[in-house]
Amino acid sequence: KMMTLNWDKLPKGRIDETLWGAPTLSSVLHGQEGRLRVDCDRLERLFCTRANERAVRTSMTAGTASADTAAAARPARVSILDPKRATNVGILIANLKRPARSTAPGASPQYGGATGVLGCKYVEIRDEDLRDAILEANTTTGPFAVELDAHAPDPQAQADAEKNRAVGLANQVLEILPSSDEAAKLLAYDGDVADLNTADRYLRMLASIPRIERRVRCIVFKLRFEDESDIALQSMRDLGDSAQSVLDCKPLRALMQAVLEVGNELNAGTFKGNAAGFRLSSLVRFVELRSSSDPPTTLLHFIVETLMDNNLAETLLEVRSDLGQIEAASKVSLAELRTRYKEWNDELDMVDREIVAAEQNRADGVDEASYIDSLTPFYNQAAEKLDEFNEELDNLESDAEKLARLFGEDPAEIEPQTILSTLNMFLKRMEKARDEVCRRRPPAGRTPGHVRRTLTVAHIDSSLLPQAQPARPAQQKRRPSAPPQQLIFDTLNSSGGLM
Repeated sequence: KMMTLNWDKLPKGRIDETLWGAPTLSSVLHGQEGRLRVDCDRLERLFCTRANERAVRTSMTAGTASADTAAAARPARVSILDPKRATNVGILIANLKRPARSTAPGASPQYGGATGVLGCKYVEIRDEDLRDAILEANTTTGPFAVELDAHAPDPQAQADAEKNRAVGLANQVLEILPSSDEAAKLLAYDGDVADLNTADRYLRMLASIPRIERRVRCIVFKLRFEDESDIALQSMRDLGDSAQSVLDCKPLRALMQAVLEVGNELNAGTFKGNAAGFRLSSLVRFVELRSSSDPPTTLLHFIVETLMDNNLAETLLEVRSDLGQIEAASKVSLAELRTRYKEWNDELDMVDREIVAAEQNRADGVDEASYIDSLTPFYNQAAEKLDEFNEELDNLESDAEKLARLFGEDPAEIEPQTILSTLNMFLKRMEKARDEVCRRRPPAGRTPGHVRRTLTVAHIDSSLLPQAQPARPAQQKRRPSAPPQQLIFDTLNSSGGLM
């Protein structure tokens, strides 16, 4: 009795649009009348039933990180805040730093100090400098400016560290913003501001800035958007290119049809047999199903052997190289891209509201010119980029739907990331299995030890077969004419098998 490949069969009515709907395999079976030779005797020896339970081992490692923060409380002169709150704010304020500048106008940050990232010397930020930067949404000069230096030991690392520092600074300001009650108490203080301790003085300064939270969030968005949107656009293009490569890859269709043939042969005579196609999640079963007589051998090894015996190794076992950046694309989540686009739209709306509010204040005599001049160009550029992102996202949604239907899946229930990651895993394991088969196989010319039975292949549409690649004219060979549509396999001698 044979072991059963426990795959999930697709209903025959859903096959037409899938990669099993239009037979492609025979056109790559050159020189053997389009017949896939399957060593059925070896298949029976390897996968006959034997009680053998296997445990799947899973190991997880978790790392924990902890950091101890210590700060000495400065002696308070006049304190309005709760003592615990004042201490926590004082700790955060102590971390509000910026790169030290040379005394020369326009000079680069100084390097070589013992403090700061990448050896850059850092100094504390004066509260008036922070106030001015927030009031103007200034990310060009001042505390939120990204200080670049081409003479740094590692310019790119320094630039990345500076961007992270500027964003981190804005987020730290958000953390210490005073509550409405704190703001009322601090603004009601009519004594000498110099008598306040550092925490109270900083929070009083922040409380005096109108719409302080929205202003700082606009600064954070300004600092993050360009780099994050560039990365997201590239990820989206990688995903779209890889999805299109899968849709256009005829050798992949032929490979999946060959896999289906072997699976049906193993399941012959059972309710799992005679499948017209299978669910994508079933690919892992070919990797997991091990031989009862030769445990290191999986059904995937047998498939690789079968393809090699049919001279399809070069055509079908290298298919992953035809799928573009599938490794990178398999890590891109379309759902996360949708979420990111919505978040950016919401943040851009916030910038728009801030510009409108500033223009109204300017009409009332408040000086908001610098703030408006800083946000307006950014808003226009970000809006244009988001339009581009939305267009790319629409195209990707269309490709994702086609990709799901190619494998007989419901587009509403499966992400392209899942399809590509599953496919990438299977193809990588197939490449590994090929290497193992090559190492274990006996030398060429070994006398076959048994006779091989054959199976029937479904109808093949030769027009769907991949044609000879014009990019390598020196390697092109004349191909035989297309095989007949209904193909019956002959009995062939075996070349051996896994050792």
